[in-house]
Amino acid sequence: MVSKYSVPAAAEGATIPPANIPYPDAVPASGPGVSDGDLRGDIHMLTQLVAAQAQRSHDASASSSGQGDSASSRVNQFLRLAPPEFTGTDPEADPQDFLDEMYKTLRVMKSTQMEGVELASYRLRGAAYSWFEMWEDSRGEGRPPARWDEFVDAFIDHFLPAETMAACATEFEVLKQGSMKVWEHHIEFVRLSKYAP
Repeated sequence: MVSKYSVPAAAEGATIPPANIPYPDAVPASGPGVSDGDLRGDIHMLTQLVAAQAQRSHDASASSSGQGDSASSRVNQFLRLAPPEFTGTDPEADPQDFLDEMYKTLRVMKSTQMEGVELASYRLRGAAYSWFEMWEDSRGEGRPPARWDEFVDAFIDHFLPAETMAACATEFEVLKQGSMKVWEHHIEFVRLSKYAP
């Protein structure tokens, strides 16, 4: 039997908005005029109220815990991997090293082509970030987001111009061990080999 205080059964997992929950007037819990059906209906309503409150509480804690694959959790995951920063003004910083390390980080995260560009740009600082903003603007409005390969080509063209790459290639070609220890020569060989023609 349905009492006058019954709440329509909600679909499993659904919540009842607080505005739709009827609140009964003061009704005696027992005595004349209170039937078993009324009590069952009231208990059912109370059960639904508790379930709805539990669902709201669960939803609130899930949204505030940062769970899921939201943009902020991806950025946090990215930062935990400690990707390098690049300013574009430090003569000791190798732009190719930045790209190589960034690629490793993005590969571990299984980033998409477009997500990789967004995350890499987050680690650009100063002049490098200014270049990135100008490059993005130069691509024009209405174009799809940049892909990783497009970013890499533009980045190398700007921060590793052809003259620099040619100088590194020449340095690689004339590299001799000389007074370097074997492991020092090996490290230099590996570093310069990425510029080999």
